[in-house]
Amino acid sequence: MFAFFEETNQIARMRMEWHNILFNSDKQVGSGEYTFTWNNRIFHGIAIVKLEAGKIHIWREYQYRSDKKWLDFIGSSEF
Repeated sequence: MFAFFEETNQIARMRMEWHNILFNSDKQVGSGEYTFTWNNRIFHGIAIVKLEAGKIHIWREYQYRSDKKWLDFIGSSEF
């Protein structure tokens, strides 16, 4: 997995910006809104994870490609 990201990062620098991060410590479930930029492409999305024994057990992610900046993308739905 790390080799994939290392090779991808050599093609073009990756950048991840987290906007809102939430975590339920009782359930060990967390989520975050993000903007991911790579190779002149911008993706906005959300990732949801479930931890077990301190490691990611389940990862779910949804994203949308857009040329808009984060605040323009989310518009009036900002938290």
